[in-house]
Amino acid sequence: MIVEYQHIDQQQWERLIDCSPTASWFQTPQAYKFLCEVQDELIPFCYGVATDDRLKGVCVGYVVGNGKTKFGRFFTSRAVINGGPLLDSNITDNELTELLNVVANRLRRKAIYIETRNFCDYSKWKHVFQQCDFQYVPHYNYIQPTATIESDMYYDRHHNIRQSIRNGLEIKIVTPRDENFNQTISDFYTLLSILYKRHLHLPVFSQHFFERLVCQDDARFFVALQNGKVVGGELCVELRNSTLYSWYGCRDRAISGVHPEVFATYKAICWARDNGIPWFDFMGAGTPEQPYGVREFKARFGGQCVEYGRFLVVNSPLRYALGKIGIRLMQKL
Repeated sequence: MIVEYQHIDQQQWERLIDCSPTASWFQTPQAYKFLCEVQDELIPFCYGVATDDRLKGVCVGYVVGNGKTKFGRFFTSRAVINGGPLLDSNITDNELTELLNVVANRLRRKAIYIETRNFCDYSKWKHVFQQCDFQYVPHYNYIQPTATIESDMYYDRHHNIRQSIRNGLEIKIVTPRDENFNQTISDFYTLLSILYKRHLHLPVFSQHFFERLVCQDDARFFVALQNGKVVGGELCVELRNSTLYSWYGCRDRAISGVHPEVFATYKAICWARDNGIPWFDFMGAGTPEQPYGVREFKARFGGQCVEYGRFLVVNSPLRYALGKIGIRLMQKL
C-alpha cells in the first residue's frame, strides 16, 4: 500500500531509520520538513510503502529546475533523491516495485529524469530498480571512519592543518543564535556562489535555502575565520548516532598560507568523532571514467572509496540529451 507523507506513521518512520541498512539524514521526517520550508525553490515529495502494520520503505526527494523562465526550467527540471530510498532490510521485491513505480509515475511529467544519489549499498535490490527502468550509473564516494582520522590522513593534510593554525585560521561552529549569524551566512554564501558559478559552473540554491538549512536541529555549520573574516566553511547534516554528511563546503581562493577547506573538513570529522558519530560521508566523488579534482581532495583524508552508484530513469530522452549538451557548453564557456 502506497502512502503519502501525511499518512505515514511517524513512529514507524523513526523505527525504520534506526534499523534500515539504507538510512540517511536525507530520508528522515526532518529532511522532508526542511524541503517544505524552501518550496519557493523546489517541489518536495514523499512516498512510503506499508503493510497493514509496518512501514517498509520511504522515498523523500525534490524536483528542481534552473532559470527564472519556464523555458529554462523546461530543459533542466530533474528529481533528486539524495541518499537513495529508505528501505526495510526485509522489503519484498513487490513492495519496492510498488514504491519505485509510484515515484516514477507521479514525477513523469514534472522531471526530465529521476536520480537516486546512493549513500549506501543497494546491490541487494539492484535487479528491482532495473526492472522498474532505473538504470545503474557508477559513481564514487568517500566515507571516513571518524575514529581513525589522525592516522588515516595523508602527510600533506597534517601539514595543511599545522600551517593554517600557525597563520591564525580558526574554525567556529556557528548557530542561528549567534550575534553575527546573518552576516556569517551571507559571507559563506558569497564564497559558495563564486565556487559554483565561476569554478564548478553548476547551479546553486539561493541564500534563503542555506539560512533555513542552518536553522535545522540536525545541521552543523563549521566556519573558517581569519582575523574575524569568513574565508570558508563546511555545512553538514547529522543522522543521529550514525553519520555526519558534508553537504556544502567552500573557501576563499584569494587568500594564501591557510587551507580553510582542509581545516574545516578536519574539524567537522573531529567533531563527529568526539560526539560519538562513527562515519563522515563526503557525499560523492565523481564518476570512474572522468578525472575529478574534488575526488583527490577527499581521498587525501584517507577514507574508504566506495561505489554505491546512482539509479537513473530518463523520462524525456530528447530534453535530457539537450540538457547535457547545454551543461557542457556552459562549462566550456
